[in-house]
Amino acid sequence: MKKIFFAPIFTLLFFAFSSCETQDSLDPRPLIVDGQYVRLDITKKVLTSDHLDTAVFGGALTTPGNNVQSYDLYVRRHNVNDVITGNYVKLLTITSFPTELAITPQMIADALSIPRSDLLAGDVFTFLGYSKGFDGTIVDYNKLSATVKAQAGMKQGYKFMTKLASDTSINNEQLNLYFNNYQLGL
Repeated sequence: MKKIFFAPIFTLLFFAFSSCETQDSLDPRPLIVDGQYVRLDITKKVLTSDHLDTAVFGGALTTPGNNVQSYDLYVRRHNVNDVITGNYVKLLTITSFPTELAITPQMIADALSIPRSDLLAGDVFTFLGYSKGFDGTIVDYNKLSATVKAQAGMKQGYKFMTKLASDTSINNEQLNLYFNNYQLGL
């Protein structure tokens, strides 16, 4: 009699423990693939026009998948009236990662072939990045997913911007809280 009583319990335990195995075909979790990606964690958000000699824009530039051979960065200027003053021009090439990206007003002026004195408070600089993988694949902003493009927290290093502002027009504490370098409007 005891055998009949314990048989259903053992059968139930057997099925309970054997159902814990995952079947790969039924696993809803996506595979994680190390894609070719450049991440820019911007720590210096704007350039100050009152201190052009010491102004720096940038942050930590990393490649989470360690599969980027080189990174080319281009810049374009929008003046105070939001008029684009030219096409994108190459600013720099980086071949060693991780690195600290530091862009000065002089670097921008040299790339745009203008005197540094032509850079004025209110100018906005848009940057486009292109990464080349070890297999020759080129990735740019247009090849990123919509999720990566839309989320500033993804800190993508393919399209971002900064502005040249005077010390009197900005409060650095407020700027660090509210200014979005990954803004898509430009």
